[in-house]
Amino acid sequence: MFFELLDAHLATLSSTTSHREAAAAFHDARILPVNAASCAICQHNLQNAIELVEQGCGQQWLLASRPRSPLEDLESTNPNLACSFSEFSKHLSDAQGSAATTDRATADQAATEYRRCLRQWEAVVAEICNLQGFSRFLLPPSYEDLQAAARHGPVIIFIASEYSCSAIIVPTSGEPHHVPLPSVTLTDLNNLKDRFARAIRQASIMGLKELWNDLIVLLRTVWDEIMLPTVNVL
Repeated sequence: MFFELLDAHLATLSSTTSHREAAAAFHDARILPVNAASCAICQHNLQNAIELVEQGCGQQWLLASRPRSPLEDLESTNPNLACSFSEFSKHLSDAQGSAATTDRATADQAATEYRRCLRQWEAVVAEICNLQGFSRFLLPPSYEDLQAAARHGPVIIFIASEYSCSAIIVPTSGEPHHVPLPSVTLTDLNNLKDRFARAIRQASIMGLKELWNDLIVLLRTVWDEIMLPTVNVL
């Protein structure tokens, strides 16, 4: 539910300043997609795990680089509907804030108003989804959409969270395959990343042989612990 709400919020943002403010506000949310994907893997729902990871990546990319938002795409296709969506999104946000009052009578009235605004907002979103090219407005790409990226060969997605580390292989057709990486932790990967970064920084002052020996050790760890278990499933 959080990701859907975040997508809806991001869709209403158009200015660079707004996206920077959102990036600051949701800074700690960047770990949620991989954590959610790890939970989906534990439930043996690999397709949902892939969708969650890709949805989270899309949100972070939107926050970081601000490509055209869904609302901007809609504005170029149907300006009137885009205006209605923005207005109802604002009404819904205002109504949600009003519902936080502690007075019972006022809260009941605010809740009724919120439900009315929500129905209007949902009606506008449904109308947008009926437009050509907008069937998944505010929705993440489906597994079938993402699988198109594997049409020339399998795609491997690595998921590392505080709960588990694993890989998911997306084949050219059919169901995805899960590759557990039980000997790898998020701490291990962060340490490995730091060691790679340190070796690269020190390349100018280290001897070629010393640097090569360090890289061999690091690359062997990556191969033995991550790549080999994945290749064995391919």
